[in-house]
Amino acid sequence: MLADRLSVDCFLNRPLLARSFRYAALPLLILVSVLISGPDAEAQANFGSINVGTTSAAQTLTLTFNASVTLASTPYAVLTEGVAGLDFEPAGTQAGTVCVAGQSYVSGNTCTVDVTFAPSLSGSRNGAVVLYSSSNTVVATAFAVGTGVAPQLNFLPAVRSTVSASGISKPSGVAADGGGNLYVVDRSNKIFKETLQANGSCTQSQITSITGLNNPFGVSIDGAGNLYIADSFNNRILKETLQPTGTYTQTVVASGFNNPADAAVDLSGNVYFGVRSGETVIK
Repeated sequence: MLADRLSVDCFLNRPLLARSFRYAALPLLILVSVLISGPDAEAQANFGSINVGTTSAAQTLTLTFNASVTLASTPYAVLTEGVAGLDFEPAGTQAGTVCVAGQSYVSGNTCTVDVTFAPSLSGSRNGAVVLYSSSNTVVATAFAVGTGVAPQLNFLPAVRSTVSASGISKPSGVAADGGGNLYVVDRSNKIFKETLQANGSCTQSQITSITGLNNPFGVSIDGAGNLYIADSFNNRILKETLQPTGTYTQTVVASGFNNPADAAVDLSGNVYFGVRSGETVIK
């Protein structure tokens, strides 16, 4: 359980999968799940089990436009738990239907990105293809999952350290991305990022583009690096979509619940959270 200080592992190696650590002492919690869908959430590609040190065959992820848009000069990124250049990568050869830099598309058009999966460690991975507009916004996301297969005799983290917690007074949730960076929710209505450095230390910064919180209580991260926050006293669950500029765009994915807490997201894009009262399970 997290007390009013932060003392967690700062991973010298990236985690096996995006981890989420949350405050557990909540009475009368029920489980609620909400399937995130819509124009920016495409069906996922499942690469199945792939041996560590090998590369899968390419799979095609199709992205559909729900409005007219011109793509950026770098039209897409292939991410592993929010970080480029890891286990999920663009295939060396792309199809003729690939999403093209500077190309204009209208609603109903589609384009594709071929992706490979080359796990470096055993365990589950979640990833995504994120499509960017010429105005530096996310216009579509397609998710991918896969599992690295290999014996693992040593388990991370190899070294434990205490993360600097300057300005963090009431931490209520922690999540990690594919690069080992930590995202800390503080009940003082702030979100902090602890960026992993080459020497294993972490550099702290506040994510100032995330605002309007009221006693946030739990955070999780998906394959595209988007954050899901239980905004407890506002009775809602927020999705903070990571933009190519490093800022976040906020949307409400669920509301009307009594003090939701402990948000989590699975590899299929289902969001789970607890509420303090009630006796139903919703999906």
